[in-house]
Amino acid sequence: MDGIIGLAMDVAAGKIFTLPQTEAPKSILSVENGVATIDIKGPLLPSVDEFDRVVLGATGLDEIESAVREAAADPSVESIALNIDSPGGTVRGTPEAADAIYEASKVKPVTAHTSGTMASAAYWLGSQAQTITMTRSASVGSIGVMVPHIDQSKRAEMLGVKVELFTTGKFKAAGFPGTSLTEAQRELIQERIDQVFGDFKAAVTRQGRAIPAEAMQGQTFYGPQAEALGLANIVRNGSSASASVDTLRGGMDEQNAQANQDELNALEGAISNDTAPETAPESAPEGEPAPAQDAAPEGEQEAAPEGSPEGEGESASALINDLKASLSALQSELEALKANQLSIDEAVAAKAAAIASRTTSAPVNVTPDAQTAESIYDQWKNATGAEKTRIFRAHRKELEAHAAKL
Repeated sequence: MDGIIGLAMDVAAGKIFTLPQTEAPKSILSVENGVATIDIKGPLLPSVDEFDRVVLGATGLDEIESAVREAAADPSVESIALNIDSPGGTVRGTPEAADAIYEASKVKPVTAHTSGTMASAAYWLGSQAQTITMTRSASVGSIGVMVPHIDQSKRAEMLGVKVELFTTGKFKAAGFPGTSLTEAQRELIQERIDQVFGDFKAAVTRQGRAIPAEAMQGQTFYGPQAEALGLANIVRNGSSASASVDTLRGGMDEQNAQANQDELNALEGAISNDTAPETAPESAPEGEPAPAQDAAPEGEQEAAPEGSPEGEGESASALINDLKASLSALQSELEALKANQLSIDEAVAAKAAAIASRTTSAPVNVTPDAQTAESIYDQWKNATGAEKTRIFRAHRKELEAHAAKL
């Protein structure tokens, strides 16, 4: 607003105003050492032009959304840092940019930091990060919505101006200059901002922040008070904020590694059940000798079943030992792979395929049609390689349930 007033005074004084010659707008996104920094500065508008950038120092919500999505999709980016110094802006464009930040936080650590102001729409955006940090002298908050209306009807009357409106409905010209709002129009505007405020409150708390209702009345808070109310954590500077990203990244890595270890344990259990004898030999009635097993012709040795190792017990033992050895080797690899979820999944699939390939049965095609747990188990049992792993991933619950029965 100060910039616009200054421009208006220059024009009124007869000064010729031209926008300074600038290079192409600098991207708000920069990447260094795996950290994508997104600068969110000044008033937030749905989109900005050269005037908005130079005179207002504004940032476009559309370019924020685009930068966040780009950083989330970039495999070289390990974490995202929002560097914010903004008093807020328009509702239009804010929920969309906020949703992009929230979705990015599901796949990569995201932190928001301010050394100045993170208020209103800017706090809406920052609250979508897993952590919010601020310096002691910064201010955050202003959780609220407003729609200003300047009633100029008396001014128009004093100037001898009478405004008449011809509309198709009682709300069409609400707030038109030179008119007063009707009660119905006031109720409609209030209903709309109450709805937006509900979205605002839901957004700032969906990362688990317990912000009290009294802190969401449109006020901003200085560092210590903001920290006490759960809006942000105080740090000494931006470097301390970066340290919180590293801590957050480590926590996400451990969570991913544990999830993959749990899946490997389930795979081990399913394969162990598959290789164990399905039924025990029937016992003879009490007092009668047990029926003798069919013996091989004299002078010949009994042959193992076609396509099987020398004995079922030895086969099961060898397969389980092989599995445990593979799991032990994979565990040492997880530390190197845990920063990349896709690499972990590929490694798990490769190890599982190598173990499952010991069977000599032919692979089968599995369709997504409804199947019984027993038929799924049979298909998994007869599959090989990557197909066996795919069936396990798609029908893990059914396989575990059927294995428990066996």
